[in-house]
Amino acid sequence: GTMLTYLEHDIIPFPDIEGIDLGPAMKRKNFTEENIFQYADEFFVALNLTRVPDRFWNLSIFKKIPNRHMACHPT
Repeated sequence: GTMLTYLEHDIIPFPDIEGIDLGPAMKRKNFTEENIFQYADEFFVALNLTRVPDRFWNLSIFKKIPNRHMACHPT
């Protein structure tokens, strides 16, 4: 989990409704790790926010590199 997991019970909008697993639908559409970020970027641009800079795309690692020790954190 992340450092914010302890807040989950206070911020979940509908705590009595079971979550939706989007994994199977994403697999059917052949989503990649990078696609998820691209869709998020498009969503924020649609809200009139700034697109992420090219530096983000050039320097980000979206999937663990095999046989390489990496410490990856989502926050």
